[in-house]
Amino acid sequence: MEENGRQGDFSMEITFGELIP
Repeated sequence: MEENGRQGDFSMEITFGELIP
């Protein structure tokens, strides 16, 4: 969580990482 605009990307990356390890 670096900046506010980065939160959206962060959430997406985490979801993708969990779905496709």
